[in-house]
Amino acid sequence: KNYRFTFVSSVDLCGNIQNISTEYYTNPDPPAQPELVTVTANRKISFGVGMRFQYNFRKKLSYSISGILLDKGYGLTFEQQMTDNSIIKLRDRNGRLYLSLPVELVYKFLDNAGSSLYIKPGASVDIDFHQTPGYKQIGSSFILGIGMSIPVNEKLTISIEPTVRYAMFNYAEEIQFVPDKYDDYKPFSAGIMVCISQLSF
Repeated sequence: KNYRFTFVSSVDLCGNIQNISTEYYTNPDPPAQPELVTVTANRKISFGVGMRFQYNFRKKLSYSISGILLDKGYGLTFEQQMTDNSIIKLRDRNGRLYLSLPVELVYKFLDNAGSSLYIKPGASVDIDFHQTPGYKQIGSSFILGIGMSIPVNEKLTISIEPTVRYAMFNYAEEIQFVPDKYDDYKPFSAGIMVCISQLSF
């Protein structure tokens, strides 16, 4: 059984590697009264779904190639202190849909009665479907996961994989969370992948 096709789904906590929290003033020039605005980037829950092909070339080693639709992105909170000291708070959510193409090396370090534990480092190319000005269409990230697979029957295996993703480079070209200042967008995520293998041969 050297080949395996797997359905994968994921739930992640996604955000920006940089902890963005910054302030600026509106109407900085007299005679207008300046108003303080605080901008904070927040994490958000993201989801993914796709397929994986895995080839076992050694007893404990294999590689996998996947195609996964991932909902990356971040949330933004704007707090504006008005001249009468009242505060207006606004929240915005920036969801970005990517086609993630990860390639991973899978090392099985424990195998007992069909169940196994494994580690899977790798890298991914991420293609942005939105093509929004200021964002790069293609990015790349490191991936590290650890998994446990449990056979249900001769043809069906379920795996649970805690996984983290970390951007290699800036996914943005010219984005601004506040006026007159360009910010980096380096998405990261940490979550759980659930994998169902239905065919081996």
